[in-house]
Amino acid sequence: MFAHRETLPPVEEWWPYITIGARHLLIRDAASPLPVRVRREVAAATGHPVPEGATLSDDDRRFIVTQIEPMD
Repeated sequence: MFAHRETLPPVEEWWPYITIGARHLLIRDAASPLPVRVRREVAAATGHPVPEGATLSDDDRRFIVTQIEPMD
């Protein structure tokens, strides 16, 4: 398994800039390696390539949950 921070920029830097479709792909299967579409969108948003096999960290998944929870 890849070292997370060596392959994926911090989620806070790219989450706001990826499409809804890419977000849904991540939410649907957050434990799997990132799909090609998501890797391309993250790379476009950050200017850093994201290699095949990159995954979300536990912190990334927690961050994403906070972004999709409805506000009180």
